[in-house]
Amino acid sequence: MPYLHLNYRFLNNMWRHENIQRLLIDFSLKISARSFIGANDFYTKTGLDWKEDLGLDSIELMDLAAHANSFFCLFSRKDPVYLLSYTKLDNWVELIFEARKKDDTILQFQTSGTSGQSKTVLHQMSFLKREIAFLATLFKTSSQVIPYISSTSIYGFLFSIGLPHVLNIPVNYPSEISWPEMDVNSLIVSTPYHWQQLINALPEKVAPFQSVTSTSPMPKYLIEQIQQKNIRLTEIYGSTETGGVGFKTNGQNDFSLFPYWELKTLENGLAIEDKEMLLTYPLMDYLNPITKQTFIVKGRKDHQIKIAGKLVNLQNIQQVISALQNIGTCTISVKANAGEPLIQAEIRLLEDNETTRTIIKQQIRHAFEAHEIPRNIYFQNADTFN
Repeated sequence: MPYLHLNYRFLNNMWRHENIQRLLIDFSLKISARSFIGANDFYTKTGLDWKEDLGLDSIELMDLAAHANSFFCLFSRKDPVYLLSYTKLDNWVELIFEARKKDDTILQFQTSGTSGQSKTVLHQMSFLKREIAFLATLFKTSSQVIPYISSTSIYGFLFSIGLPHVLNIPVNYPSEISWPEMDVNSLIVSTPYHWQQLINALPEKVAPFQSVTSTSPMPKYLIEQIQQKNIRLTEIYGSTETGGVGFKTNGQNDFSLFPYWELKTLENGLAIEDKEMLLTYPLMDYLNPITKQTFIVKGRKDHQIKIAGKLVNLQNIQQVISALQNIGTCTISVKANAGEPLIQAEIRLLEDNETTRTIIKQQIRHAFEAHEIPRNIYFQNADTFN
């Protein structure tokens, strides 16, 4: 397995001060309900005060400490760190830095809640480092990482903390880059949501840089538009519980398993087994195996999610929209937006023009309760309509 030849020495000492500060800043954005916008305002500054400079009130500061304690597993230590003794960011960074030097065995991530209820998932650092090592072989030519996502999710952590560390490349934010001058080996880390906003804003000619997407299915029309820009796209399939499971590039149909996973048949369908740790993980999706190492994602096993405190049946939404006149195909998916599940529909119309799109959107709004209406409606081979 090629990823095993990576020198794991470079995966040690990941906890540089700037990495801890990046995570803490991103957690502060999350708990104060501010969106991650890719601006490099506070990631490298020193002497910042949580209240005076970053605007957190006392309740938000307590919430931030709880998130940091959970993520870094600080309360599981024999000598727990008490972050609230200080209001300076630098003090928090130093306390966590010293704690990770003494014990760097586990981290704890929070799921997005797209299955109805958010939960925390504990991972061994050896598990995370193994994936970072493999990702380093997939993106070994990358010269810089440009994240459109927070570092606090497992996807964000792997690509904006772990990968830049092992490849020894910088993390530069969208506010710092110039698209016409983009390095061909730049790696854009984003989601389908971000590409929907980004694709039409890009210049006509851009360098054939690299990009990676995850967290929800990528609409076909968007893949086509990205390919027309000559951008190299890699899609990652996985979850908070499993980390990355499979990948595919440039619009391929089949995902290839990461080398340490294998498909395993259970009574309720396929699962994945860790060949090294001999652990089996159930999956939220139905997978269709193509070969021993490749598969296609067919859709979620559990068609119900919770939105605004109410259960929503995704299969029912798909069936109702598909039954409307002028619908060719309809695909329903869910993505996480600031931790909240958001329904999106990708539709192909039999007769496609501005008038028929408006009619379909009106019919969809009248067909469902407010919490069931897809927040984003995409028309294949067309622009995005919200």
